[in-house]
Amino acid sequence: MKLTWRRTWPHTPNDGTGTHPDYPDRRARVYLEAGGTRWWWFVSDWRKIGTGIEETKEEAKEAAEEVFFGE
Repeated sequence: MKLTWRRTWPHTPNDGTGTHPDYPDRRARVYLEAGGTRWWWFVSDWRKIGTGIEETKEEAKEAAEEVFFGE
């Protein structure tokens, strides 16, 4: 993983935010859909950069990182 991932809020274990010091205004987020099993992800700064749905948290993080860094 290239991003530093942390919980978005302390009380929500299935919701995380990824950051990188070289891109201080850009954020990635992954979270488990409400009542579901799929993971949503999105990347944004002052605009939406990308979004998607994956089957696992790790796949969502990988997809978000690819979009975050433009890979």
